[in-house]
Amino acid sequence: ILHALCPIDISQPFTTVATTTKTKKMVALRNRIVMVMCMLHWHLLASLAVAFIPQQWNPFANNKNSNNNQLDRTEDFLRLESLIQQSQYGVVPDFSDEIHNLMTSISNDQRNAMDDQRRQLLGQWELIYTTEKEINFFRTSWPFDQVRNITQTIDVFEGGNLNNAINFAGGASFIVDGSVAPVDSEPAGDDVGSGYDRVKFEFETSAVTNLWGRTVALPPVGAGWFDTMYCDGNYRFSKDSRGSWSVFKKA
Repeated sequence: ILHALCPIDISQPFTTVATTTKTKKMVALRNRIVMVMCMLHWHLLASLAVAFIPQQWNPFANNKNSNNNQLDRTEDFLRLESLIQQSQYGVVPDFSDEIHNLMTSISNDQRNAMDDQRRQLLGQWELIYTTEKEINFFRTSWPFDQVRNITQTIDVFEGGNLNNAINFAGGASFIVDGSVAPVDSEPAGDDVGSGYDRVKFEFETSAVTNLWGRTVALPPVGAGWFDTMYCDGNYRFSKDSRGSWSVFKKA
């Protein structure tokens, strides 16, 4: 093809000094054609690599999938927070099915790619959604004050302790301390556990409430377990032994 387009002796190196103006033009044209053909050749190889190399060996495909997954997760969390606000943090049950389906979808996409999620529980979290009726009672029916926030501070592996606090706008609070420990979950297929990373808890000391500047000790409120469906350091999903669903956000 080169010889037909540029009828010169192609056996000579590209750097051979041309003796006539016509030959110089032919050499320059041939060099341009060679460059274009090389570019087309590499483009073809790259296209074949993307099309036929297995995805686990294909950096182009992996990067694309990673970016798409990250975008999907961002949209999912934005949708989740919108539904939580519409549900008034779990008080309005009309949105429960959609919220729970979205929580499960996010969890299923990530759980196989993550190690023990209980390792990321350490710290203080704000409860932004729950179906637990006793908690939602304080949001809807507590006659003395409005709930400012509800927090949980947890240390599963080092301290083995748990602190739950319902804080009211006027400064009052309801606080309970307990112990926590990691335990094995039920096998996959259990309607509540489904093989998630499980933590058992027990409230061994008296609950303390601070009302109108006075501290009142109340009886402990029991024991149970919760499964960490998802935890990425920013969001945390859980289901517990009473069948309640909860979403926390890092405080």
